[in-house]
Amino acid sequence: MQAISSLASELKPHLPWHQSRIICFAQLVLGVLQARSSNLARIAEEFQSPALTDSSYKRIKRFRALYEFCYFQLGRLILH
Repeated sequence: MQAISSLASELKPHLPWHQSRIICFAQLVLGVLQARSSNLARIAEEFQSPALTDSSYKRIKRFRALYEFCYFQLGRLILH
């Protein structure tokens, strides 16, 4: 959980999102790195959360389906 908090605190100044979205995004980023896969089920298994893996999987799907990224903001974050 320490890694998620640390990454979320680094993301917060660059992304004008609600804190829960930033934490979910941080879990996604770390999940991809830990799972070494882009498979959503494998990423959900790596979520550091007391929720069930199936619940984390559904959260990832909702995040991807309902949230539209501003690629300009993400590009600035990457180049920062």
